[in-house]
Amino acid sequence: MDGLTEKAASDNSDTGRNGYSIKDVAARAYAMTGGSISTLSSIEHKDKVRAYASKSQKAIVIEGNTDQEHVLWHEIGHHIEYSNPHLLERAKGFLKMKAGGRLTYFNSGGRGKAEYIVRAGMSSNYMSKIYMEGRVSAASGRVLSKAPSLNNCRSTEVFSMAMQLYADPDAAAKSVLNDDGLLEFFLGCMKELKDAN
Repeated sequence: MDGLTEKAASDNSDTGRNGYSIKDVAARAYAMTGGSISTLSSIEHKDKVRAYASKSQKAIVIEGNTDQEHVLWHEIGHHIEYSNPHLLERAKGFLKMKAGGRLTYFNSGGRGKAEYIVRAGMSSNYMSKIYMEGRVSAASGRVLSKAPSLNNCRSTEVFSMAMQLYADPDAAAKSVLNDDGLLEFFLGCMKELKDAN
């Protein structure tokens, strides 16, 4: 885990308020991927923030007081996809397979903030969420999402949701019972990453 640092908002820099070790989770994720998380160099705690993964900042930011362990696993999943661009292509292929012969999308976001979901019949729609590049509207100056296109998306929730299942047994059971195939897909990709390193 060379270079991975943790900046903590609390005095206890190793254990989150919800009783899990940030460093332990990061070490297990690093081992699971065979060290293939090059876009992650820090995990930060901030008060009153929605957790996120930033590729440009090489960071994960979580709410150290309230975020459960599965939130950290989820955000690490984004960095697995960021660090291994070929996995984005694999995720797109997985979603195409789950969608069947016809790709359709729906917008789960509110006005002005498009959030596109591929209709894939997953146990949670969030598992098939995709992110498009934004563009600035000349008329309003607001950032608008490009039209949904799985082939042109910049990232997905496939690996982040698979990692979340690792620490959320209820969601994992629901996924298995729905025959999502997400865990099997994910484990195959992780085996490939470990074997490559």
